[in-house]
Amino acid sequence: MRLYARPIWLVGGALAVLLLAGAIASDAMWRASERISVSPPWSIVLELRSMGTPFAEYYRRVRRARSDGPDTLPQALVELAPNAGALGELCVYRITAPDGRVVLEFTDYSGQVFIDVESFSRVETAASGSTRQFMGEFLEASPLTFVSATSNNRCPYERAA
Repeated sequence: MRLYARPIWLVGGALAVLLLAGAIASDAMWRASERISVSPPWSIVLELRSMGTPFAEYYRRVRRARSDGPDTLPQALVELAPNAGALGELCVYRITAPDGRVVLEFTDYSGQVFIDVESFSRVETAASGSTRQFMGEFLEASPLTFVSATSNNRCPYERAA
């Protein structure tokens, strides 16, 4: 019995190290939502990466994609505020300026971010006289799940555009 104890402990320890390394490596990967169409040529994808804590805390970013394939511009990526706790749903609004320019608004309890769709860069705010339309929300319980606008969405963030 004594001869088999050491190899079993060695195999068990090696397996534990491999599982731990796999868990750490998977936390470093970005996970992506399905594409959400925001204008005829463009879609967006929400990407999340774990902060490495045992809680549901994520780094978040939005990537632009062409509706017919990936965006080839490496700068088509905007960082959002990290979800460092129970921030609720991430609400998405489509804002159309009087000149036809499209701006996306991402809003949660921590604040709001405006992104110009064509340049795919942050802007301070949408132009005055713009039309704001609620598109849907990414759920708190399943942060990569997008629910299109319905009468019972939970997004309570009614800030002026």
